Amino acid sequence: MATLDSAIYSQQQFGVAIKAETTVGTALKTSMQRLNVTGLVGMSQSLIQSIEPRSGESRVQDKKHIFVCDKGAGDITVSVPIIMDTTVDGMLHENVMGAAAATIDTAENVIALAYNYSPAGFANGATSISDNLHTFTVALISPETDETIYLAGCVVTELSVSMDSGTECGRRHATVTFMSRHRPATPTTAPTTPSDYGTAFRFLRDLDGIHTIGGDVIVCNKLEYTISNPLITAGVDSDGYPEVITRGVPKATATGVFSIKYDANTAELWELRSAGTTLGFVFSNHTTWGHATNTFGIRCEQALIVGDVNPAAGDSGVFEDLNVEFMSDKANTKHVVEIIV
Repeated sequence: MATLDSAIYSQQQFGVAIKAETTVGTALKTSMQRLNVTGLVGMSQSLIQSIEPRSGESRVQDKKHIFVCDKGAGDITVSVPIIMDTTVDGMLHENVMGAAAATIDTAENVIALAYNYSPAGFANGATSISDNLHTFTVALISPETDETIYLAGCVVTELSVSMDSGTECGRRHATVTFMSRHRPATPTTAPTTPSDYGTAFRFLRDLDGIHTIGGDVIVCNKLEYTISNPLITAGVDSDGYPEVITRGVPKATATGVFSIKYDANTAELWELRSAGTTLGFVFSNHTTWGHATNTFGIRCEQALIVGDVNPAAGDSGVFEDLNVEFMSDKANTKHVVEIIV
């Protein structure tokens, strides 16, 4: 029997690190990138666990009836609250949006959830991968020796980003949901020399070049958006791993919430909701979207208001929470949402 362990750990001694895989589903444990985690993180497993009564010698539960299986059992999810720094910004957005940063309308480093997003499937074990578009290894780092958990074959299925002027001066926070259908590896040592999280951040105040909704200039106290891109797999190999992986079934989606000042430019937004009219919005650090010096921004040219638009009183005056769903326009090749990172 083990003796009493007197160790007491702090939240700061745990951590999460990620790395894009070069072979889909094969864990990488060196040169990983730490995330700036703001809380303890757990893993949710979809185990097959059966304890139904079988034939036996009595009318009580017998341990011989236990059956537990994690081969092809289902989703493994990890939800990580972080401060979004510029070091991991591009990695996470590229994976959840299924596209590499590119130049769009002369703006550089734009990641778009494209109007024609139709990703091809890729095989578990595919090699020579050198991007953020396929799978990550996620390490749940424990301060206990040989207790770090590595999850291979992970993708970002949801990324929720928020900037609130009343929280840390408007610094970006996010919640990242990783999902895998690969069984966790046997816990082992922590990653070798992981890179520390970044020290450069984005703020709501950085979006001071242009901030318009429906073409009208608005005052925004809070900006949130959530991008969801489901993981879909098919087949199970002898190790219980999926044979084929793809994304976006039935669809990838993006939504947003804006807290905007009630004034002449925003009072009519409830009418647009009633009419089912879409509207565009642009937030950028430059006065023109698509300018070569853009370094931070978000744009959607077709957004539908999906919730009530009611003014509410607060310390800063009367504001409205505007809930929207971002839409594509295939006929005019307008993307669902574009983000400059």
